[in-house]
Amino acid sequence: MNRTKCAHVRIGAPAEFFSCRALDVLDTENMRYEVTFGLTRELLEQLQKRDLDCVIATKQYDIPGIQYTTWESETFVIVGAAHMNVSLDVCEQTWLEQQRWISYGRELPIIRRIWKQHFHTRAVIEAAHIIPDLRGILKAVELGMGISVLPTYIAKEWIEAGRCQVLFPHVSCTNALYFAYREEDSEVFAIQNIKKSIAKLS
Repeated sequence: MNRTKCAHVRIGAPAEFFSCRALDVLDTENMRYEVTFGLTRELLEQLQKRDLDCVIATKQYDIPGIQYTTWESETFVIVGAAHMNVSLDVCEQTWLEQQRWISYGRELPIIRRIWKQHFHTRAVIEAAHIIPDLRGILKAVELGMGISVLPTYIAKEWIEAGRCQVLFPHVSCTNALYFAYREEDSEVFAIQNIKKSIAKLS
């Protein structure tokens, strides 16, 4: 392979999704990646300022000149330690309000979303621990430090191995991820190449 012909791509993404899911799509010999991890809003601002070439976004923001292509959807479930016992006749909302929660951020972003979708109200809970890394949260859950909401692609192997469990499987939600890029770059080789790889997922 002649490395001088590789397209240099500065891509921003959530660290966990990039490592666990996106690399399978981005694995191509004619691309050379420089990766920046961070929160979607901050990464999109860098994209707008031309500090990045593209972003894997967890949400669409209305930013002039930025276009989005759907990447895939992720499913979130409530995960607890394997030893936790939950009665079948328990009031889900009341029981969950009484638990220690582990959150990715102070605003409980994913937790509040699943709460509003299923209980139609704002979560009146506070995080016992804030760990801005999904893999760190999963380990904390296994250790019994609390419960959390995690994407199945992160928790699946640990659940199957009996290291943790899904609590109330029907209390779940889905979230779309997007490939974001500047509209003016829509015909650039690297952008087109990644979009073609994403299209193969459907």
